[in-house]
Amino acid sequence: MTSKINLPTTVWGGCLILLLTASLEHANAYSHKVKTSNNTKIVWANPQIYWHAGAKSFPADSPFRASLVLANYWWNQTPARFTFGIAKWGDTSLKRGNGQSEIWFSNDQGALKGAPAICYTWMYSSGGRLWFKEADIIFDAGKLWSPHTWQYDLTPYRGPYRPLITTAIHEMGHALGLGHENRWYNVMGQDYTHVHTHYDRIKGYPGADATQGALFLYGKSNTYFTEDVAVTHWKYASASGEYSTHTPTVVYNQNMTVAGWDLLNGSPRFHVKRGGSYHAEFTYENNGYNSQYNVELAMYISTNTLITTSDQSFAGGYIPHLPAGAVWTLTLPVVIPTNLTDGMTYYLGVIFDHQGKISEFDGTNNASYLQIKIVP
Repeated sequence: MTSKINLPTTVWGGCLILLLTASLEHANAYSHKVKTSNNTKIVWANPQIYWHAGAKSFPADSPFRASLVLANYWWNQTPARFTFGIAKWGDTSLKRGNGQSEIWFSNDQGALKGAPAICYTWMYSSGGRLWFKEADIIFDAGKLWSPHTWQYDLTPYRGPYRPLITTAIHEMGHALGLGHENRWYNVMGQDYTHVHTHYDRIKGYPGADATQGALFLYGKSNTYFTEDVAVTHWKYASASGEYSTHTPTVVYNQNMTVAGWDLLNGSPRFHVKRGGSYHAEFTYENNGYNSQYNVELAMYISTNTLITTSDQSFAGGYIPHLPAGAVWTLTLPVVIPTNLTDGMTYYLGVIFDHQGKISEFDGTNNASYLQIKIVP
């Protein structure tokens, strides 16, 4: 469960600062399918799924096809020993339970059971265990889906379109044996707000907890790159039935009340003063195989949503220990630089592992930001 803890004393901005509060989400919190009679996990004997993709759903040169390929790719980048791929494009004989794993869009509400997407799995019994033999994923063709990553069109940022890639990753989690999760920030919860956003683009990804679930089910792959740390401006909010819900991280005043804010481009923009003391909240993740120690980070002020080491750096520090599968929402003390202009919008950014000391399988998820407006 999410718990409030006090973290160890940490170097921050050249001084010893106690990181005030963190929402710590533990590793090994995933849920998975089991055979109830003997509590054995249900997995694929051959840890791979090669999809037969619907002809009308994923036509040639379609961005929907590209989104499906990308969902496969991000699962395949994790350190878990499981592979997703495509067996056939243009399948016209789509049917549940026909012996092949398929993925398509449909208006069949009986099959969808009121969900925006659903995964059916089929099993066989052998050696006293149950094994997967087929998985079928169906998306509701009546929903507004986007295969694109432009954040302002998408539901996490108050746009009309649900991002296809996040839901595809979620349903693929079911296909390999994971269940829903409502206790932490997790793609197996509310998937469309489990995103990394940088430079006006979102990226769906399996994330720390689902990766640990896949590792538990299938073990470690033999790939060279098995480590990854990440940061995002989303965090766990609450449980809604079987699903976790997520909400944007915030800027706190010095007394830990949320700073005043308005809405800009579908995200909160926090009102801060030059020279003022605040706490910037971000969620830090270890999506890799091993624990990470003394992971450095730096804070920046940028005039746009692309946070780089060329931006104005104004604070720095490190996280002493980030276990594999950990999801930590930290509030870090910052003093707003005095050289900013009243009335202007800036981006209070962070880069996790800003010196690139960790060899990662994903180097695109190390920066995030919060919108701020300088007020008198």
